[in-house]
Amino acid sequence: MKCARAVGLMEPLRNEFASRYYDWCLEESAREQRAGFPGIRAIPSYVSLLFLEYTASREEREIRDLMVGGIKTWQPRAVTAGRLSLSAAEDAAQGRFKDYSTELIADGEQPLQVMRVSRREREIRELERLGRTTTLITAKQWRGALCEQLNPLLGRPERSRSGIEYVTKIGPWFVQTRLDWDGRAQLNYAHWITPRRRLDSCPTQLVNSIGPMSWYGIHRDTTLDLVQLHELDSTAWALAGFCRRVLDALPRILEGLEHRLPEAMEDGLQIPLRRRLIYLDTPRR
Repeated sequence: MKCARAVGLMEPLRNEFASRYYDWCLEESAREQRAGFPGIRAIPSYVSLLFLEYTASREEREIRDLMVGGIKTWQPRAVTAGRLSLSAAEDAAQGRFKDYSTELIADGEQPLQVMRVSRREREIRELERLGRTTTLITAKQWRGALCEQLNPLLGRPERSRSGIEYVTKIGPWFVQTRLDWDGRAQLNYAHWITPRRRLDSCPTQLVNSIGPMSWYGIHRDTTLDLVQLHELDSTAWALAGFCRRVLDALPRILEGLEHRLPEAMEDGLQIPLRRRLIYLDTPRR
């Protein structure tokens, strides 16, 4: 089968999955809000800390508009397929959070707009300066903590220099889980779903980059950059919880979605494991 034919066959499946996944994200984000954001609190990052600081002084309705607006922003396929759009309240909530996330600082005659640093991040950096904590975590430490929590759930991972990758089969689909400590962040985490285990130049993925920050409507990517060393084990445990939640939900979301794509495309160039770059655009401050 040629790549163009395979991509065409995947299109209605992608649209249907996007709609189902969008509905699941609405459920998950509402549950997260009702519970007081335990999942977001378990993701130590500058984005999560800013969100928690911002929402501490906001009304429940505005927070809901912010999260739903974020889900729509990070899931354009579902929005297009369902003919959805941001409501005026969702758009306004997104704008207020965006404004809060930046601040102006004096820089000579021209003020400079920079990303706001949350009070909690300032506290962590001050403790680090005083030598009372550290956010320096080695690849060996990440690998050990993650494998201890994830291997019982996902099996043995494939390894590369910059991370670990698991593959789980659900019906005719492969759920690939990637934890990557390459780049500016301490850790990048995402799932993606493919009809074929082989990764090549033919873009037949059902979906890319499923992660808690996007399903809660906070940010496209789930990156961790403020994990303190004493939080490593609890963070790995929380990540295992997110993986379990995804794997528990996917059989229902994928029900009835079938494909007949061959493993190899006639014109697909295979990509080696060491070059599988999932996070092409990590968040920048």
